[in-house]
Amino acid sequence: MKKIFMILLITCLTLFETNAEETNSENTCPQKIKIPQWPNKNKIIIFGESHGQKEVPELFFDVVCQTSEKLKETNKNLIVFLELPVEHNQLEKSVQNFLSSEGKQEDINKLLENKFWMEYKDGRSSVATFRLLENLRRLIHVNKNIKVKPFAAYTKQDSNKDKSIEQIFAETVEESFNKNNQPLSLLLVGSFHGNPKNPYSMGAILKPDVAYYHLASSGGSSWSCGGSREVQICEASKIKRPYFADSDPATSILTYDESGKVQQIINLGKVTASPPARDNIQIE
Repeated sequence: MKKIFMILLITCLTLFETNAEETNSENTCPQKIKIPQWPNKNKIIIFGESHGQKEVPELFFDVVCQTSEKLKETNKNLIVFLELPVEHNQLEKSVQNFLSSEGKQEDINKLLENKFWMEYKDGRSSVATFRLLENLRRLIHVNKNIKVKPFAAYTKQDSNKDKSIEQIFAETVEESFNKNNQPLSLLLVGSFHGNPKNPYSMGAILKPDVAYYHLASSGGSSWSCGGSREVQICEASKIKRPYFADSDPATSILTYDESGKVQQIINLGKVTASPPARDNIQIE
């Protein structure tokens, strides 16, 4: 009897420790990069990326996680904007359903069954993007002050032929930004769209005050698509002209000030191609 009691006691303690570890992991940000003190609201922080790299969504989540922790202390909200097609086969609905779910296998299946994951092969549908959504789902369950908003409203251009896709992206972000009382917002987008140095980009068009961080590397690989419209070839490819040299250290601190829109070029170090999630995440 005593032996049975000890077995039960050890089992309960093990379960308690496991649950405690899971809870702690959900409340702990990676903190691989130190973030500055952002304004509490009325600011959009843009991170310009190259799609299809494992390290980009990881760093972006780290920034989101740390920012949400700081804002939670002051009861402020945070919007996370992602360059995902808003209307594509109701992708936004699929994303929101997944973010509010328990993340079980059936929830993963429903998310990845959306045609977006099969039709977009340029890196936005990568394993790293899925992991970002999964990490955001866990974070949202702990910090209720976060909203996630896809903003790539491509189909709006069908009825707005006189507007560029950059204008439509900017208007979609502004609409959500203003509707939610202009909270601090973090936005992940291809650098072509995000960099305010390009006067035609959404980063330059956005009317709210923005700051821009350019995500670069010292080499490695990324998942990208090439070829023609008829024959598209998507694969892991070597980065031929990295911005940083091998000897340059990876960025460990984000700097921020109110003086200008372009804040910093971030060195991710060596990066790794992230393949399509639909082909690499188990679906049952």
